[in-house]
Amino acid sequence: SSKLSKKNCFCSGISSLSLTHRKRAGTKKHTKSRPELDAPVSNSGRLAGLIRTGLKSFPFDVETEIICQVDSVLESKENVITSDAIILNKCRSWYNLNKNIIRNSLKNTFCIDFSKANGLP
Repeated sequence: SSKLSKKNCFCSGISSLSLTHRKRAGTKKHTKSRPELDAPVSNSGRLAGLIRTGLKSFPFDVETEIICQVDSVLESKENVITSDAIILNKCRSWYNLNKNIIRNSLKNTFCIDFSKANGLP
């Protein structure tokens, strides 16, 4: 999987997306983010608008794209955020946003880390 920091990634209520980031030459700053959303998902257009509005204050441009059959597009991308196992197995790299949210935002919540559960009784 690909390692991204919180400053490089944003999504909310999205079933699948890819984030494309353009970097300024010679810097670590990102200048562009491009979430790709699934057209058949209800409220994709509304969600695209919320993403653009929510990221207005960030120091990079945001272009949202709504795509029919986004799965076939995501399968060739890097930095994919999805829970779809087929896409995860085919994409170039992915980011586990759920893990990031649980570790960083739900610190006082009881959670069992099943990724470390070798040989549970």
